Amino acid sequence: MRILLFFLVLANQTFSQEKAELNFTFLFQGDSLQENTWYITKKGDSLKFETIRFFVSVPPKNEVSADAAHLVDWSKPETHNWSVPLNEKRELVITYGLEPLYHTASVMEGDLDPSLGMYWAWQSGYIHLKIEGESPSANTRNNKFQYHLGGYLDPFSVDKTINFGQIYESNVQIKIDLWDVFRLVNVKKENEIMIPGKQAVRMMKKMINGFVLLGAY
Repeated sequence: MRILLFFLVLANQTFSQEKAELNFTFLFQGDSLQENTWYITKKGDSLKFETIRFFVSVPPKNEVSADAAHLVDWSKPETHNWSVPLNEKRELVITYGLEPLYHTASVMEGDLDPSLGMYWAWQSGYIHLKIEGESPSANTRNNKFQYHLGGYLDPFSVDKTINFGQIYESNVQIKIDLWDVFRLVNVKKENEIMIPGKQAVRMMKKMINGFVLLGAY
């Protein structure tokens, strides 16, 4: 009986340590997204992207750690891969953004370091998604558009947790197609969002549809 119990505990420990390697790919209409390149959205806006950053994280239970959150940065290919644990059902569950506990736990190290430019202040917490660039449609200084989307307090929380179901392969590809991200965005009317609120919630809902699990292999 003790031997059986030992192997059951060992199997459970081994299973709980299983992980998936996420690979994030940036695209525009299926082609690799390039720097210093102009693109045209479905709404007819011409865009040139300069900054694309976002957090992905493991939904916390009672506490958080810096390695449970990851900052993906388009300009830094070394951030395009992240090893994330599967849950006890072998399901891949991740959050785009950061759930409230990450904002209040004061774990300001690793990818949660405020010096990385993704933190506002303790009242507002972290920026979940930052997209910046240039567009003739943006009636702003130097035609810049800026979307700093965040907020962790209801009713203006923008994080979105997704259960991708059971994963039986170790590598998972997630595509971020900016054509789909901007499919519902009118840059002429909405070109600058810098604080939590209704605008940020609406914009995050529009943009998150462009983040798609492409497949496991």
